[in-house]
Amino acid sequence: MNVVDIEENVQELVSKGFNPDTFILDFVKAYDAPKALIQQLKGGHQNLSDVPGAVLWRRNLHYKLASKGQVAAVIAELERSQATSKYKARFVISTDGDEFSARDLVSGNTINCHFDELAVHFASFLSLAGIFIDEAIEENPIDIKATKRLTKFYDSILQDNPTWKTDEMRHTLNHFITQVIFCLFAEDTGIIADNIFTDTIRTYCESDSEQAQPVITAIFTAMAHSEGAEARASLPAYAQKFPHVNGGLFRGDPQVPRFLRGSVRYLMDAGALDWKEINPDIFGSMIQAIVHQDQRGELGMHYTSVSNILKLLKPLFLHDLQEQVRSSWNSKKGLQNVLQRLMKIRVFDPACGSGNFLVIAYRELRNIEIQVIRRLAEISDFSAGIWSHVELKNFFGIEYIDFASETAKLSLWIAEYQMNKRYEDEFGKLPPSLPLKDTNNIRHGNALRIAWESVCPHSDDPEVETYIVGNPPYLGYNKQTPEQKRDVENTSGKIVKNWRSLDYISAWFAIASLYLDKRTECAFVSTNSIVQGEQATLLWEPIFNLGVSINLASQKFKWSNNAANIAGVTCVVVGLNKNPNKLDGKIFGDRYSKRVSQINQYLLPADKIFIRPSNTPISNLKRMPLGNMAKDGGYLFLDSLEMQDMIDAFPESREFILPAFGSQEVIKGMNRYCLWIPDSRLNCARKIPPINERLKGVEKMRLNSPAESTKSYAKYPNRFKQIQGIGERNTLIIPRVFSETRYWPTVAFIDHPCVVTDLAYLVADPPKYYFSIVSSKTHLIWVQTISGKLESRIRYSNTMCWHTFPVPDLTGDDKAALTKCAEDILLARDHYFEHTLAELYDPKNMEKKFPELWEAHQRNDEVLETIYNGKPFENDTERLEHLFARYVEMTSKLASKQKGAKK
Repeated sequence: MNVVDIEENVQELVSKGFNPDTFILDFVKAYDAPKALIQQLKGGHQNLSDVPGAVLWRRNLHYKLASKGQVAAVIAELERSQATSKYKARFVISTDGDEFSARDLVSGNTINCHFDELAVHFASFLSLAGIFIDEAIEENPIDIKATKRLTKFYDSILQDNPTWKTDEMRHTLNHFITQVIFCLFAEDTGIIADNIFTDTIRTYCESDSEQAQPVITAIFTAMAHSEGAEARASLPAYAQKFPHVNGGLFRGDPQVPRFLRGSVRYLMDAGALDWKEINPDIFGSMIQAIVHQDQRGELGMHYTSVSNILKLLKPLFLHDLQEQVRSSWNSKKGLQNVLQRLMKIRVFDPACGSGNFLVIAYRELRNIEIQVIRRLAEISDFSAGIWSHVELKNFFGIEYIDFASETAKLSLWIAEYQMNKRYEDEFGKLPPSLPLKDTNNIRHGNALRIAWESVCPHSDDPEVETYIVGNPPYLGYNKQTPEQKRDVENTSGKIVKNWRSLDYISAWFAIASLYLDKRTECAFVSTNSIVQGEQATLLWEPIFNLGVSINLASQKFKWSNNAANIAGVTCVVVGLNKNPNKLDGKIFGDRYSKRVSQINQYLLPADKIFIRPSNTPISNLKRMPLGNMAKDGGYLFLDSLEMQDMIDAFPESREFILPAFGSQEVIKGMNRYCLWIPDSRLNCARKIPPINERLKGVEKMRLNSPAESTKSYAKYPNRFKQIQGIGERNTLIIPRVFSETRYWPTVAFIDHPCVVTDLAYLVADPPKYYFSIVSSKTHLIWVQTISGKLESRIRYSNTMCWHTFPVPDLTGDDKAALTKCAEDILLARDHYFEHTLAELYDPKNMEKKFPELWEAHQRNDEVLETIYNGKPFENDTERLEHLFARYVEMTSKLASKQKGAKK
């Protein structure tokens, strides 16, 4: 159920009138409450309320019917209820059928309205349906209503015009919808005469829908030509009432689809709304769902909040502008310099979508302009002019999706008009709304195949500042289409040798690095994968070699849309410049920012350090090979039942069966076994019928393999194809992939012979303190930073994570202390033996449910970090700075030693 469905449900509930016996059931049903819950509430079962006559839905609402005039008293009673707090009800709600009241105990918002007005506030309760929409949308449901009505209009037009469904007509249809939206907005805001468009459609087309096509064609023709133009002379009188609009929106001969009765009705329904309240930054995103039917169920949920966009815009240039305003607050000349600077700022989004970043940037710059002009008027004889210092000609974009690029142009025009109205409210002056300025700065196309210089040319003016911004598409290297792979090759491939391993967004960083000059800066929102693992070296070393520096970096944060069932992507903001005079940088979070002398590709205030894979450990540790690869067709492996059946029937088979461990066996505690048959015992093993049958299966599978290397191993059916060996006494096992959300790595230390498969890494017969090292927070932070990712999960690598991990030389006392820590962790695990590692290390439950294990890990971290640092580290940044410094020191010593050995 989507937002539009819920709105209709609440409207229907209100239209039926108040029923005191069923209201709360109908209310939660309108928000798609589970049927089982509704039945429970209806039957009074499992009611958690401690208030007589009330109903409590855990984590959602606490409701009680009020007597006439007692709604406020009931709300207070529900707020005081211990059950409200205990079961974390978000809303307390009451009504007497006339008055309706609700309080959101999370946001603190209160709704007091007549019952008949409940539908107006439907968006305030969307969390009941698991939908969390940005506050700006909640406060402005006109955006949702407009999208809903335009969707019906769009679908009806397609039904009336089947030939417009083709790819060839897609741009024509999208442009037509954009023209209609402009007319609806313009007639409600005074850009054109009040309601002139909707009234004309009603007058000439309501009773004869076939007239809609020629009527709208005439209107659009008039709007395309200036007063007195020959093309206007022959138009009907109703069309000549429409002004010249220009701006490219109505250029050329109008292409208008055929209308049947339904389409006319839906267009008039859309015209009945008050379009002047539309938010261009929200609406632009929402109406993309009109032409993308797979997004219709999530209207309003693909909106990127203003706060998220400002995470990039503020540190990139807005903070600096605001600081300039503050420092010039009492200086006429200083404030005039700010206005001059505003005229020279350009913003370019090469993945602009429907224009969110551009609209917000434009609006923020206009707000600064108004603030400055207001202050100038206070301290001097300065008078506001009619024209803004912030012009749309300085905003540029490229967008792959045709309709989104059309929407971006429209959103900027709407934003300009709304800010001009605010300018008029402040200073009594309003620039003329028409004709629209044709900037033609939003280009439809593939930003990776269009020369950025052709869209946003470099300026010879030394005072011009250009800021490249945006949120380009991510797509990991293994999720790209062949066409997208070619994009990466043609962009990142120009500077990166191993471009096939790069995420799609790397292409934007590569092009930006080539485009930058000393007056241009860039900042993109990106998945944090490009500043981790092998990409941190593959991408950033050649970028740095171009003279580019990272001058802006954020902490990791979740960049999510507003659908509750879609997890936000872990993102960072990465900013670049190419100015040798601006080598310092800024690292920021939600509540802080700090200046640093440099930022490396891991977004740390440290030297540019490139961690390279190593086949041998740089520390005094044993090698960690990948586990044993069977290539057996499954014949060498047994589950618990197969193993037990074989041993029951042939007890002598026990000699050839060992426990097998891969990632799932370690993390989820799954039991699996395999045949491990030395060549010297092969003849004995073949005498056991079920083993012999399995060996024949291996032989046949390998003989049928297209790979010659596998086929050649058919003569050794008892062997794994690649053997790394097994631990005779114990084995340290690290899964190849594990969750990034856990506080410590989920690794195993097995104290009996076992076989590790190629889904995990192993160290055979290690000292027990190895387990302490690899189970530490310090090692996890290293791994999270330099390892690759499988989706969002950590993809461990022996050559990148273990062999490069800098461990100081350990004394005997150090090893003894770490061994004790390892034993404590293993004993704590044994204490909770009935739980898997996945359960034990679940970050939601670990500290509360398994305190002994939690405390054992805390002690382990304290001991290990004291060995490293003389005391525990303050935070992850300090851990990484220390580890990188130690890595540089250790690799430098190794390089010197190897160089000396060659002499």
